[in-house]
Amino acid sequence: MIEKRQEAGIMASELETANYDEAADRNGKMGSRMGDKWSDKMNHTPTNIEEIAAVIGYIEEHLMEERLDLESIAVAFNYSRYHLHRMFASVTGFPMHTYLMRRRLTEAARMLVFSEQPVLEIALASGYETQRSFSRAFQKYFKHSPSQYRKKGDFFPLQLKYDASRREKLRGDRILEVAMTEAKTISIVGCCGSTKGGFSVIGRCWRRLHAKKDRISGRTDEEFLIGVNDYSYYPCQGMDKVFRYVAGAEVAEEHTVPRGMQEFTLPAGRYAVFSFRGRNEDSLQPVVEYIYGEWFPESTCRFDDGRRYDFARYGERLDEKGESDIQLWVPVI
Repeated sequence: MIEKRQEAGIMASELETANYDEAADRNGKMGSRMGDKWSDKMNHTPTNIEEIAAVIGYIEEHLMEERLDLESIAVAFNYSRYHLHRMFASVTGFPMHTYLMRRRLTEAARMLVFSEQPVLEIALASGYETQRSFSRAFQKYFKHSPSQYRKKGDFFPLQLKYDASRREKLRGDRILEVAMTEAKTISIVGCCGSTKGGFSVIGRCWRRLHAKKDRISGRTDEEFLIGVNDYSYYPCQGMDKVFRYVAGAEVAEEHTVPRGMQEFTLPAGRYAVFSFRGRNEDSLQPVVEYIYGEWFPESTCRFDDGRRYDFARYGERLDEKGESDIQLWVPVI
């Protein structure tokens, strides 16, 4: 099931990488950081990626300590605050304070579900001075108060430990929000094709849709289009790379179906929704691999095997970078 879903994606592309030039400032002594602990770890001068990987490992070791911040980490690694902030953000996609906050809130959510610690203790352990400030931050990212989240008993991580070695595939800022949503039946009008003959069919579906989308009346949301990966259409074993793809627009009960298009219906149910900013033409494969391969195993969410599909909502309004709001919806129980 997971393998089938991991084949989803629109088009292949590579994310930008960053180059850095400050290695000369460190006198070839990178391995001496943190005293004896780091002195003999490597016989060569670490790359910047290796340095940030070490920083991330240090953050995990000290995540719930009160004095963990940019300044204390910079001192521990003998960096200036400016250069550490700049390099960390370039590699991970997040400023360090944002990454720390998201990691701490994720571990706070884990404690709320899997422990009986009072909310105030969890707030203080997460670096907040008051329960009120903790609750405000938690509500912003998890859409529930800490007490509501604990009562529901579902753990869904906001930010897992970032793997710097995968930065070329998936930057840390690719997924900004995660939410659980109950949705009614979704009706779609659009174009479909099978990947049995190759993934180029996906591009053809989108080109056909864009050519005729203005003829679809009764659209419920002019801001988004939908791409559906239907894994139930070819349920045969050994056909993991074959699924039906649908590119379309959500419509109301009263609508028209232009010639050459079809109607599709997604049943009502619960979804895990992953939101981020990106280019609509970029491949979702790295996001899909992260969600199914890393995020779901860490969460308490279970796939709804009666709804063997997932879908992406692509924003039609682009910013100056050519990016829009994108959401990946996965059916869960």
